[in-house]
Amino acid sequence: MAARGWTITHRELDGHTNGYTTCDGTRQIVIETALEPAQTAKTMIHEAAHALLHAELTRTDRHQLHRGIREVEAESVAYVLAGLLGLDTSTYSIGYIAEWAEADTELVRVLRAA
Repeated sequence: MAARGWTITHRELDGHTNGYTTCDGTRQIVIETALEPAQTAKTMIHEAAHALLHAELTRTDRHQLHRGIREVEAESVAYVLAGLLGLDTSTYSIGYIAEWAEADTELVRVLRAA
């Protein structure tokens, strides 16, 4: 992501947020410092997915693409890529995806097909 012009930093966050990606043109990804290494890697993939899929959306587009859908997309990417890298994130990712999808399995199935 650094090669794509993104600044990646690690800092202490609020204890509830593992990371975030700015969508205001500053191109920053921030990761919580207290995470375990595997969770840090998965969170970086999640935030990179946001950067690649959502950072260029206009404010109107971002509003129309509900945050729940953006979170389901980013975490689904992280879950699949982490799995390909040998990191089993299912304990965290499945619940996170289900929560943001509001347990809408049809939404998850449609996103999976896209």
